[in-house]
Amino acid sequence: MILPVLDPFYLIVDSAAWIARLLPCGVKLVQLRIKDKPRQTIQAEIEESKALCRSYGAQLVINDYWREAMEAGCDFVHLGQGDLETADLGALRKAVIRVGISTHSDKELSRALEAKPDYLALGPIYRTILKAMPFEPQGLARIGEWKRKIGAIPLVAIGGITLERIKGVLAAGADSAAVVTDVIMNADPEQRVRDFVAATRGATASLFSPSLTQRLPNCQLIDQGRDTIAVLPARVYRDADMIRLENVTKTYNGSLAVDDVSLTIDQGKTTSLIGPSGSGKSTLLSLMIGLERPDQGQITIDSQPLLQSSVLNLRRRMGYVIQDGGLFPHLTARENVCLMANEARWPPQQRTQRLSELCTLTRFPSDALDRYPAELSGGQRQRISLMRALMLDPDIILMDEPLGALDPIIKADLQDDLKSIFTQLGKTVVLVTHDLGEAAFFGDTIILLRKGRIVQQGKFRDLVDRPAEPFTTRFVEAHFRRGAIFGNCAVNFTARRM
Repeated sequence: MILPVLDPFYLIVDSAAWIARLLPCGVKLVQLRIKDKPRQTIQAEIEESKALCRSYGAQLVINDYWREAMEAGCDFVHLGQGDLETADLGALRKAVIRVGISTHSDKELSRALEAKPDYLALGPIYRTILKAMPFEPQGLARIGEWKRKIGAIPLVAIGGITLERIKGVLAAGADSAAVVTDVIMNADPEQRVRDFVAATRGATASLFSPSLTQRLPNCQLIDQGRDTIAVLPARVYRDADMIRLENVTKTYNGSLAVDDVSLTIDQGKTTSLIGPSGSGKSTLLSLMIGLERPDQGQITIDSQPLLQSSVLNLRRRMGYVIQDGGLFPHLTARENVCLMANEARWPPQQRTQRLSELCTLTRFPSDALDRYPAELSGGQRQRISLMRALMLDPDIILMDEPLGALDPIIKADLQDDLKSIFTQLGKTVVLVTHDLGEAAFFGDTIILLRKGRIVQQGKFRDLVDRPAEPFTTRFVEAHFRRGAIFGNCAVNFTARRM
């Protein structure tokens, strides 16, 4: 399961009106905590808050009311210890809804960890004003203790946190700090939020304690003069398997396209699917993204079953690059890339910033964004297709013959660029190709298919040196024979250039 990366400033308010008022000030993580209201009012508040957060690109968390959050299609809830007795955690996971849990003691922490939360909250750090707590203030030292116990799980500190205290809270080990009264009871709540945002932006990438590696051993410390910068992985995973297929079968008009396939795709790795035409490669990709449903078997994405009820939420975590790019000819390059961001109602500034990042990443000229696909080269169209797949920063990239139609020079350049991008981003990539050389160039693992079944999987050298079937040998030799035609010419050409 992928753990979320939380914004360091976590605002908590009790109404959609507060959310509407403070989102324009830069809030990216907000909890709606309503108490003692009629169910109809709660439902209306959740719906309005959800629409507001979607329009501003902010993460909404619903406190306590998990049933109403599920009905409204929200994707994050916060539960207190009392809520754990009644909440249907299985239903929440099935609906791909993340869960944060409050803790105040070691006993509560043990109970919360059993629920496999997406974050844990510790409180009160300081004495609170709005709510009398049965627990004494935890203090900053307790934050470090909690972080050592929970490891990679994000830690939210809450209770009595003010603008003056928040940097110390984050330095002590909290990934995010929840703030209530220091905003809503301030004479100028909007300015107070802006001050919190200014004080915390970048705090998760530039932490303050040189002993951070003792608490989070996966991070790297980079010495920059007087400051030590802690660089954390973009995402932290609990399980190695990002995609899992178990006994999956798919038929079309009585013909087997995928025949009882079981496989796992490792997180953060590139897996190449290869085989002759009709071997089931593209069908497997369509099944993984939920465009097709298996006749038999089960597919899980990051431990979540890919079902009709969860497919839309899970699909938002995947980027898909289809054969020949699949760009809409009546839309400009910019409009093609921003399709999903528009659907998600990202604000213009956020779309523009992400587009600029992707142009740099893919080496696409920004002055060509307003051209139509027919006005772009083949390589540029493929870069736009990749940018569209990466726009929402998905966990998984699925690519179906992305370079098949390109000429050799453009193809070689794009292969180098893609390899670099995969390495930089650390995404889970599944690549379909007919080309064994391309499969070996990209793939940490190669899966060879024939007639809808897996013939062999492993490293390139496994296919060459330890073929599982005679077909593997024939397939590899066919590629080698084609390459051998150029062998002597390549040697002579290289010799002349030296």
